[in-house]
Amino acid sequence: MPLKDKKNRKIYYNSWREKNKEYLREYAREYQKKNRKRLSNNAIISHREQLKKLKEELYLLLGNKCVRCGFSDFRAFQVHHINRNGGKTRKKFRNIEYLKYLIIEAKKQIKNKPSIELLCSNCHAIEHYDDRIKLMKRGQKDFKNRGGKSGRSKLIEDDVREIRKKFNNGYSIQGLAKEYGVGRLCIRNIICYRTWKRVE
Repeated sequence: MPLKDKKNRKIYYNSWREKNKEYLREYAREYQKKNRKRLSNNAIISHREQLKKLKEELYLLLGNKCVRCGFSDFRAFQVHHINRNGGKTRKKFRNIEYLKYLIIEAKKQIKNKPSIELLCSNCHAIEHYDDRIKLMKRGQKDFKNRGGKSGRSKLIEDDVREIRKKFNNGYSIQGLAKEYGVGRLCIRNIICYRTWKRVE
């Protein structure tokens, strides 16, 4: 029988799939419609289980307790980036990919200088609060690059003054947002002095 041979069997199945593409698509659609709830629930459960396993592995590699206070309840664990680059790193990955990256980093630091450590939520918050205080004391955070001098800002101080003036003269928030290429919330915050407080 020709289908006993692996090569012939593969050729046969591939040609059958090519001929019956529409039938297979329709069958897949019908199957998904009938089993939508079960399929979505299984996907959610498997995703959660995978996250749980990866977190357990990561916490185990990092000592399974807060390095500052020794707190050992996993529900309050947070990973602290010693080099202060956590925000940038986090943007590059999705949840599972990010955890896999952290596991690789945790394995690396057994031999090399540590780049991450395990903290409880309290110690993590205190760590970043102390950082901000230190920066302010050193004068590194002296607000030189705030407002229009920031490279990310779409507006300058004159724009802010114009926006407030135009709003007082009857311009709508939506119209101002379109004119200056920003969101309505941004305009509302400017008008209410939630942002750009120092600009009169």
